Amino acid sequence: MDPLEGEKKHTILFVCIGSRGDVQPWVALGLGVASSTGQRVIIQAHEKFKDFVLSHPPLEFTEIGGPMEDLLVNTPEGRAMMDANIFNAFPRISAFFGPLIKTWFKDFQEAVAVHKPTFVLLTTFPSFICVPICEHHKIGCIVGHTIPAYPTAEFAPATIGYGSLYFGWLNKLAWAQGEKMMSSLWSETLNTALKEANLPLIPKDITIYEL
Repeated sequence: MDPLEGEKKHTILFVCIGSRGDVQPWVALGLGVASSTGQRVIIQAHEKFKDFVLSHPPLEFTEIGGPMEDLLVNTPEGRAMMDANIFNAFPRISAFFGPLIKTWFKDFQEAVAVHKPTFVLLTTFPSFICVPICEHHKIGCIVGHTIPAYPTAEFAPATIGYGSLYFGWLNKLAWAQGEKMMSSLWSETLNTALKEANLPLIPKDITIYEL
């Protein structure tokens, strides 16, 4: 007997920000969940993945703006960030990610209002910004990644493309510097969005791993 038989049908929202590789694994998981349990699964991803998502019924699609992969190549801010060095990285990262964070926050907030999910799976690193909204609406959520996303001495952050540096302490330093830089950027920009939405602010000294 199906353990979910007779139970209320839930809406599960998967938030996927990034490239095809940030979407496809979660489409597979969402399809498995929807097919085996009968729950409603919605994939929130960039518009260019709409046809791909909808080609796997019964999955549904809702859009989230700010296609980071495209904007890195096609905007001055994206190209400047790609060419950044240790001396100008922070202002260039801020210029690129600041508007994106606001877009992702707004689109997720709208998806919650429209679809009223009972559970949210935040599947990519930028999805951290959605946690305060889930907490405010008392929606259960977890964060999942297809790449290593937590500090370790074994290798540097996957997103910087260095693999494993020669010494473990260099790997740890890369994680620490990245955490400091991104936490500062994200908490400041996220608090601006929270304030505009009349939602509680997060502490300024909170890290992305504590969020």
